[in-house]
Amino acid sequence: MEEPIPELNSKDVLIKVAACGVCGTDVHIYHGDKGSAEVHQPVVLGHELAGKLGKNGISCKLVVALEMALLFALFESFLAGTSNHSFIWVYRWWGVIPVFITTYIPFFLASNYVPDMEPRKRKTFLITEWALVGILLVLLIPLGVI
Repeated sequence: MEEPIPELNSKDVLIKVAACGVCGTDVHIYHGDKGSAEVHQPVVLGHELAGKLGKNGISCKLVVALEMALLFALFESFLAGTSNHSFIWVYRWWGVIPVFITTYIPFFLASNYVPDMEPRKRKTFLITEWALVGILLVLLIPLGVI
């Protein structure tokens, strides 16, 4: 079912749905079973979805990779800041930002994109990604950014 793209405000997110699952509640709603959620037409059932963000689409894989990278970097920062020093960064310049940029973003990008790639594209992606990480380290460490 095609619907016009609604006007969005600053707190809205537009998702172009590529696939959608239907759960048991949706089936009960569809059949009009008593006790299921009350809905009024028109309604599109299904809430387990996958798709792209925005009109042109930012891959959800990218969003998930960045979210996971941030989560792991923050968790590592928390461990490093505990009073019992349960995690120690070896290098003086190492911290949340360097680990986020040079370790977790590349790791989660690779883990989200590489499995779906053809072998030749995998190799190109990984070589390019780690070359960029190397360049970032060479540039940013002497500048004191990380």
